[in-house]
Amino acid sequence: MIDLTPYQDPLTIQRVLHNAKTIAIVGLSGNELRASHFVGYYARRHGYRVIPVNPRETQILGEPCYKSLLDVPVHVDIVDVFRAPDAVPGIAKEAVAIHADVLWCQFGVVNAAYTGALNVLGPAVAKQHLRGAAGWAGVLVAVQAGLIASGLVLLRWRPRRLLRTATFGSFGLALPLFALARPEPLVVVIVAAFASGYLSEIFGVLWDTTYQQEIPPDKLSRLSAYDAIGSWALMPLGFAVAGPVGAAVGPRATFLGAGAVIVVASALVLLSRDVRTLERR
Repeated sequence: MIDLTPYQDPLTIQRVLHNAKTIAIVGLSGNELRASHFVGYYARRHGYRVIPVNPRETQILGEPCYKSLLDVPVHVDIVDVFRAPDAVPGIAKEAVAIHADVLWCQFGVVNAAYTGALNVLGPAVAKQHLRGAAGWAGVLVAVQAGLIASGLVLLRWRPRRLLRTATFGSFGLALPLFALARPEPLVVVIVAAFASGYLSEIFGVLWDTTYQQEIPPDKLSRLSAYDAIGSWALMPLGFAVAGPVGAAVGPRATFLGAGAVIVVASALVLLSRDVRTLERR
């Protein structure tokens, strides 16, 4: 099996964007409010040729649309995917068939799983088991308190292994989801929420530090924009599906499933040697 996790490395992303000229965006929307449209517009504005792949449209951003990657008549450097996860395997096969250099998928599934489960199902669990609105307010305050406490610690603490420490922090997002699955007593959920805020701030600060250290200033804005879109674009989907999934399989299974997604996605990142060994300079 090919280890894909090194391609989350900022230096690899920089090289990919520097060498690429043509980007095929699968699922590019003609709606200017959609994240895929913004990515296409942004890439085109910065000199890339953007090829829309969307069988429902005829033209987007002044370029003709193609039904599939197999119909694209020119070489594609990057295939950028804005489709549901179940469509990715077929798109990957097409990307291999046309000899595309890079397949780029959105890594926002962690944020989608966390925000959807916590913010949609959390209040319902709190209403039944955690003293209602007052209990849920305590949970939300604990998250913010964890963020603040972590920020204060990171003013003095300077971990040597930036990305390894940051990735360990991302596991913390699963803690309140596992606590809500049972659900645990309110005090346990509050402690888990505080820990998630504390650990997620470690991830955020060290990830930003890595960007500042490794990315040249003239590339920083562009890469940060791509990173932000990839991180946040799937969050509305998380909000949309958490309720129906919770109704279909129950809140417990939904919380456990969302937590498992976070743990597995974070663990896969640690397979990358670059993530484990990158040091602060």
